[in-house]
Amino acid sequence: MGSDQPPIESLDLSSLLHTIMAARNLTVSDMARMSGVSKSSMEKYLAGPSSPRAISIASLSRALGLSADTILFGVLDSKVELAYELAFRAFASLIEDLKDEAKLGTEFNGLTAGTEAFSEFVRNAAFERAGRFKREFNAERREAHMTVIG
Repeated sequence: MGSDQPPIESLDLSSLLHTIMAARNLTVSDMARMSGVSKSSMEKYLAGPSSPRAISIASLSRALGLSADTILFGVLDSKVELAYELAFRAFASLIEDLKDEAKLGTEFNGLTAGTEAFSEFVRNAAFERAGRFKREFNAERREAHMTVIG
């Protein structure tokens, strides 16, 4: 291990998890539910240095769409976060633009642009599509990583 790296015993997830929660507007309960980790365990991780089991790291990683390295070593993967943000914007804009085309289904075509119902439909569809994009992006990254290792 290089001298510039902290010993494993001193790794602390709390700061990173707090940052993620703030950036994504999540509560402790949200984080616990998303990752399948108990609320009391999540509270321990947020309180300070702890030793989560590998399964907890894997669950957090999957739920947050971040690599285990990112969770463990606290460096946010800016490429994934940027891709998520860009995908959300692109899909939201696309749905708005396609309102006038008759290809998006009866529910969408029955909505009036500018109404709360229209905005809610666009928001939900954009989150769903951005989430799908993010999952696909992460799968591609994992596959590329496995190709390099294998």
